[in-house]
Amino acid sequence: MPNDERDRLLRLLEAHGQEFMNSFERPPPLKKRKKHNKLRQTTSPTVHLEERDASGAPEGCGSLSHLDREEGIGHDDERSACSSRAPDVTVFTDAGIKHVKSKDSSKGSRKSFMSSKVVDIKRDILPPEGVSQEHSEDERTNAQNDALLYRLLHTKLLSGSLNEELGLSHAQKEKALSGRVLELSSQCKLGKGESIVRAEEHNKASKRVRDGLLRKREERSQKQLEEVKNLGNYHPILKQMYGSCSAKSSKRKRERGLRMGVGRFKDGVLKLSREEISTIAGPDRKRNRG
Repeated sequence: MPNDERDRLLRLLEAHGQEFMNSFERPPPLKKRKKHNKLRQTTSPTVHLEERDASGAPEGCGSLSHLDREEGIGHDDERSACSSRAPDVTVFTDAGIKHVKSKDSSKGSRKSFMSSKVVDIKRDILPPEGVSQEHSEDERTNAQNDALLYRLLHTKLLSGSLNEELGLSHAQKEKALSGRVLELSSQCKLGKGESIVRAEEHNKASKRVRDGLLRKREERSQKQLEEVKNLGNYHPILKQMYGSCSAKSSKRKRERGLRMGVGRFKDGVLKLSREEISTIAGPDRKRNRG
């Protein structure tokens, strides 16, 4: 087949193909598809690099070399241009990640994180919130009401010594009044003034009277303890409340080292009192003469 006939057939074929393509309307380009293609490029970078490494050159260069092999024509300039072309470098960055300082990045949260206690790690450290003015006023009024209730309980409600309807004697009223004076002067706790006045009065009595009062007090406490046990309201914690007064003994401080027969050893020195010296030396002769 001559070359002229071949060229004519090729031109006819190209014209027929162009008319066939023009008969269809091309749709407008879609942006979503471009975004999808970009995502595919970002998600699979290794595939493109492997394809390029396997081929050794871009697709265009590979197609040119294939055509040259078929036609038998060498294009050295085009091959050198394709080989000298630098590979495409794609940088992947995640725009969704933002380095924002959290609210818990405080000194307290860091200390709790480094703590060896599991409770400190699990505990949520919240920033201190400002207390409103109304809340502070409510707390102040509640504290005042609590103080007033405490005073009423320990002076009038629980202790009926100042109640005029009881018909107390003059001596009992005097003891109650002196006890309230001690409480107001801060010499004792609220509700303890009357008992302190009675204890001082009992100490002025004779030994026989004091023993009788102590015995009666122990009997009353034992009776109260039996009543509480019968009602089922007893607990071992309440033993000190209903126990006898004689059972309570003051703890004596133990001195270090061996205790000598006389004196007190302190700071490497044996200290003797005048009474101990007089017992050792005997009575003073000068005083006896005088």
